[in-house]
Amino acid sequence: MRIPSFRFLPAPLSALILAAMLLPAAPAPVAAGGFGCESLWFMRNLIAHRAGVCFGTPLGQATFGNAGCVAGAAPGPDGAARMRQIAGIERLFGCQVDTEARALDAWVAGWDWSRIETVPTAREVNASCMSYQGPALTLHAAPRDAAPVTGTLQAGLSLGIFSEEENGWIFVRVDTGSDNLGWVRTAPWFDDITSCEMWLP
Repeated sequence: MRIPSFRFLPAPLSALILAAMLLPAAPAPVAAGGFGCESLWFMRNLIAHRAGVCFGTPLGQATFGNAGCVAGAAPGPDGAARMRQIAGIERLFGCQVDTEARALDAWVAGWDWSRIETVPTAREVNASCMSYQGPALTLHAAPRDAAPVTGTLQAGLSLGIFSEEENGWIFVRVDTGSDNLGWVRTAPWFDDITSCEMWLP
């Protein structure tokens, strides 16, 4: 995994406020450098839901429902591997989500995942690029060039980085005032600290 070399600079108040908006506080317990345990639970179970898995817990049924589910369904190899990676981070942070609850507070659950084909694996430490300075980059529904376009990263926008790097791609949320999610190629801007006015780990 490649992680950019963060340069810690004095942060003006406006940048800190923007960072707080881009990475909203997650409900306790907090894990993965910004992801709450409920957000990790949501991402892992979103993969299961898309594979047709039926949920037996109140939280799973309330969040995803069981319409169209198939008894005995299971994610394919890629989905299963992603679920194991997320579950590993949940164990690392001692997550214990109350699956008897009837509602989910996770902020990630409020994002529009309908356009995203590949659910990302979570990072142990998230990061923000404040005021991107590079050329326009295309966001995709999956980490491949042929995947549908979901948005654009343009100069002046800020973004949160939420996934491990996968073959030169990362999953980001671009701050445009509404959800703008997708996979973007990392090279060469991801390794160059001058691509952003500030990196916030």
